[in-house]
Amino acid sequence: GWRIQMRNRIPLARGLGSSAAATVGGLLAGAALAGESLGVERALALATELEGHPDNAAAALLGGFTVAAHGDPPTAIRFDIPRDLRTVLFIPDVRLATRDMRAALPELVPLADAVANLQRVALGVAALAGGSADGLRHLTVDRLHEPYRAAVFPQLPALVAAARDAG
Repeated sequence: GWRIQMRNRIPLARGLGSSAAATVGGLLAGAALAGESLGVERALALATELEGHPDNAAAALLGGFTVAAHGDPPTAIRFDIPRDLRTVLFIPDVRLATRDMRAALPELVPLADAVANLQRVALGVAALAGGSADGLRHLTVDRLHEPYRAAVFPQLPALVAAARDAG
């Protein structure tokens, strides 16, 4: 028989990708037990199929800073961020199920909000890829997720403001 022991240090239902990490871990473990090798592209495609989105699966597979997009197959790119950049996580005491947080989002958003977010993401990612941590400030102004998710998690605007104020 088999005995599997697992230690998951990713807090559950806190927006840190615990379900994607478990999915990726299960896929890779299953492949290893079968004597197979999935490869990153296939593992990302399977994890995306199971999870419904490639962003957290890409981070679990590749580590570091990743960007990902749906597609056939889904695409992910990893790159290193500036060495002096430090990551600070806020892990809420309350559980925030991905399903509930996604349900808070509207099906349609105004074009101006979509364009504004696309511009800010492009600026922020380009700054990071170029080695400038200062560009993160562009990523703190969100018009697609945060205004809607703040209804479910009202502490969100204060957290974002604190991060912005801290530089």
